[in-house]
Amino acid sequence: MDSQIKDLRVRPLDQRFQEIYLHDTTVLGNIVFEKGNGRVYLDRHAAVRGKVQGGTVFKRGSKE
Repeated sequence: MDSQIKDLRVRPLDQRFQEIYLHDTTVLGNIVFEKGNGRVYLDRHAAVRGKVQGGTVFKRGSKE
């Protein structure tokens, strides 16, 4: 893994979805989308060890 972060909180925006793309990254804690419309896209070298609250995780190669 190239990068590691502890926790990630995404504040509300006026967008349909709030999206995070993780490449070669490990999130050691939680990802929280305050608005509840989040999407996390993981490549095959990325991981979230905590929980994703208010969002959905999509892994590379899976259908949305």
